[in-house]
Amino acid sequence: MSNERGEENNGAKEELDKETIKELKESLMKLTSDFHKMGIAEYIEMVKSPKRMIYINFLAGLARGLGIVVGATLLGAIFLSVLFKIADLNLPLIGEYIARLVKIVKQNL
Repeated sequence: MSNERGEENNGAKEELDKETIKELKESLMKLTSDFHKMGIAEYIEMVKSPKRMIYINFLAGLARGLGIVVGATLLGAIFLSVLFKIADLNLPLIGEYIARLVKIVKQNL
């Protein structure tokens, strides 16, 4: 009777082991798929090559710099446009100050 129990326990253990292996395999496949989607291999290749990393960071810096210049230009244009509108309203104190500021800006353009 104890021999039969031992065989049943071994059978149950093997089934649990197979189930655990199946779950681990599915988890590993999902992890592999996620790594592939994230581009981990490309990132590792980039880190291994300092020249490529410098090149990519240089291009990223150029893009950021260009974005800052364009953004600052647009904000400056909007600010000056608002100042011109306020100067046209003929507000007593603020209008005169802004009118002087607008004259200075126009002279320097």
